[in-house]
Amino acid sequence: MDIFPVGEGDLSEISALRPEGWGDITPWFSYYLEHPFCSPFKAVEGGRIAGTGVVIFFGKSAWLAHVIVRPDLRGGGLGSAIVWHCLECAAARGGLTVSLVATELGFPVYIKAGFRTVCEYTFFSRSEPAPFGGDPHIVPFDGRFRKELLALDRNASGEDRACVLEEHLNAASVYVDGGTLRGFYLPALGEGLVVADSAQAGEALLRLRTREKNGAVIPSGNAFAASVLASLGFAPSGKGTRMVIGESLEFRPEMLFGRTGGNMG
Repeated sequence: MDIFPVGEGDLSEISALRPEGWGDITPWFSYYLEHPFCSPFKAVEGGRIAGTGVVIFFGKSAWLAHVIVRPDLRGGGLGSAIVWHCLECAAARGGLTVSLVATELGFPVYIKAGFRTVCEYTFFSRSEPAPFGGDPHIVPFDGRFRKELLALDRNASGEDRACVLEEHLNAASVYVDGGTLRGFYLPALGEGLVVADSAQAGEALLRLRTREKNGAVIPSGNAFAASVLASLGFAPSGKGTRMVIGESLEFRPEMLFGRTGGNMG
């Protein structure tokens, strides 16, 4: 088995690796190829792609994402090999903190590699989006809120994710109270990122998000967001485990009302 960088010509074969229950993974791999802060890899065995892994770099931190092993090759150590390759890639940049969200299948692999649990994510779903009548504090993004928005995300995530957020700002909705930005919603970024530093802003933006989407994923540390989703008829539908290796991030789960995705938290 050998590990190489992913290329454009690999996308169709990678698409066939999509695990059961996941959405189409091809758009994300196209994204990784288009952005220099992402390093996607493929494991090749017998002339075929046997698995994938991606490292996403955010300055002093990174995320390990889309670690996938072809079903007929699981249990033979390939997943561990991909994880170790990705960790070596991250180590080459310096002593980075590396995070991930583990599925039940991948959890033992990450424990073996030295990752530790940070918290759980709970998946919520309902049969259709929830109605929302609007809120006067929610307005379209304006450039004057750029620094505040990026600072708010840094405060919530403990990471500098400006390289990801910047290209989605023009489509953002922001919650402004007394001239101060208290939260934001990026509908086109992954699953629809919602970050807020007040319960009022978080609830309003989460309600806006659920008008457009019938699923949500939040960390276990945000009990208030869970109560809002329950009041809207959302029910828990699954779990994921956020894990880290290296120095812990100053992650504030109570500020995350809707994650980007399993690849970026």
